[in-house]
Amino acid sequence: DKVNAKYQRQAWLRQQMIARREEQRRLDKIAREKMTKDAERRAQEDAMAELERQHLKAAEETRENHERHEMSLCEMHQRAIDRFWGIPTAKEKERRLAEFLRRQFEARIRDRRA
Repeated sequence: DKVNAKYQRQAWLRQQMIARREEQRRLDKIAREKMTKDAERRAQEDAMAELERQHLKAAEETRENHERHEMSLCEMHQRAIDRFWGIPTAKEKERRLAEFLRRQFEARIRDRRA
């Protein structure tokens, strides 16, 4: 009877160990599923953030192009007005300065020869 009780106790311990292992596996499976869902949610949030960033970047580029176009039109209009009133543009000022410096250089050379 003692031997039978020993085997029954060993069987009962084995069943307890198997039950604990199964419970741990069930908890691990739940944790894995939770982590998987969390990773999927984070990946989806990252994708949405990237898409939003791309939209903002495209909108910024569009705005910059529009502003650049508007500035070009304003500058063109102002140059037309300046030409009408005879106000020299920046390029004209550079050309006049280069011409002035060239004349000064030629005058210095003439003075040295004389």
